[in-house]
Amino acid sequence: MMTAQVDRSNTDDEELMANSWSRAAELAVKFLDGERAVEVAEAAGPKLVEAGRHSAAAQLYMGAEMIREAVDAFADAREWTKARRVARELEPRLEAYVEQRYKDHLQNQGQFDELVNVDLERALGVLVQQGEWERAIQTAGEQVRTRERVTCAAN
Repeated sequence: MMTAQVDRSNTDDEELMANSWSRAAELAVKFLDGERAVEVAEAAGPKLVEAGRHSAAAQLYMGAEMIREAVDAFADAREWTKARRVARELEPRLEAYVEQRYKDHLQNQGQFDELVNVDLERALGVLVQQGEWERAIQTAGEQVRTRERVTCAAN
């Protein structure tokens, strides 16, 4: 494969490398199947992700039926809607995996308010681990009151 020859050993041009790997991905998706498509995806996919071309990597992975890798490419780019859609439509067993990655991301990025909305128990656990007992109690109380209002409004 010609594009396999374009790497850091023979050029410092990041754009040239990324374009070469993107073109390899396009050709692989169009013309290859089976084992050869997997080989190209395994070679080009990580390079596309490294170059910030997550969507191209995900398309390449999907073309090679490497669905978990496609989901990972979207998740690495924080494209959660796309990661969820690929999992739901192509490999439903990966839906829980995507949600776990999303929760990990929220926790690692300190997006506590969003984590509360997605996984209250985990969010409270984070506060307890940090020794923020008052905030944990306050947050739990707020969530109970919110859920009570929603329940009452629904009835």
